[in-house]
Amino acid sequence: MWTLSGNDCKILVQRYRGQADHRAILESVKKSMLARYKDPGARESAAALSVRGADLEGRRIEARVATTLIRQDLYSAPAGPDTVLLILQDSPREDGEPSADWARAERMFRETMKLPGK
Repeated sequence: MWTLSGNDCKILVQRYRGQADHRAILESVKKSMLARYKDPGARESAAALSVRGADLEGRRIEARVATTLIRQDLYSAPAGPDTVLLILQDSPREDGEPSADWARAERMFRETMKLPGK
């Protein structure tokens, strides 16, 4: 597991060795995260990230931790016999718009990320 932490945005990359069903891993991690939040208003929705012409589909979780809104986008991809899970976490601004850190991170991923096996 690797974690890059900024002021408002965190990037987490996890590798699950010997677990090739990336969709099952994403679903399991998502359920675990939702179970940890005590926010009855936690929401889940679809998420998408366009990476060098390919659309990566994932899931978004929005929940309040104390008084802070946390938005997490989860994406998974096969990497040979393994799964790679990418979690982009943001603490949006008061108006609900993404933080400046998030905008920079998302742009960096769109322009430079190479998906495993591609």
